[in-house]
Amino acid sequence: MLGAGRRDAVRLSRQVGGLVSTLARLEDLVDDPDDARDNELREMAARLVQHTESLGRDMQALQDRARLLQDELNAILNLETNDRLYVLTVVTTLLLPATFVTGFFGMNLKNLPFAENEEGVIYATLVCVVAAGAVLLLMRRWGLTDPGAEESRSRDPSPPPPADSGY
Repeated sequence: MLGAGRRDAVRLSRQVGGLVSTLARLEDLVDDPDDARDNELREMAARLVQHTESLGRDMQALQDRARLLQDELNAILNLETNDRLYVLTVVTTLLLPATFVTGFFGMNLKNLPFAENEEGVIYATLVCVVAAGAVLLLMRRWGLTDPGAEESRSRDPSPPPPADSGY
């Protein structure tokens, strides 16, 4: 919706610019200075030029505000994407040791640990949990799972939008 509004603003700005140049040429017509109709036409053209230039400035301000809003929305979307990628990375990192352990015990080789033991599944599960816990402790020590860091990442880095100036 914002993109459509920006396209409309650009289209209207071009049309207003063409109207300004046309009215400016009409204002600059030099025919008979004594003809009252030409003088009235020039005065009307001058007023219309002023109004259309004001409209052009308003359209430019609208385009600038829409561009800033688009940039702010993109920044918010980037922050959300980064947060999701962060969570995905943490989960992947926590599951990586369990994947390694299950892959190791899934091999069809002789003399694997716990292969002949009836509680081998429990031991292998404990090894997976301990490996994931060790990775979690390392990640916390390195500050990769700090809850305070997540809050500071999700804060909006841009300043609040300026107050409405009447445009």
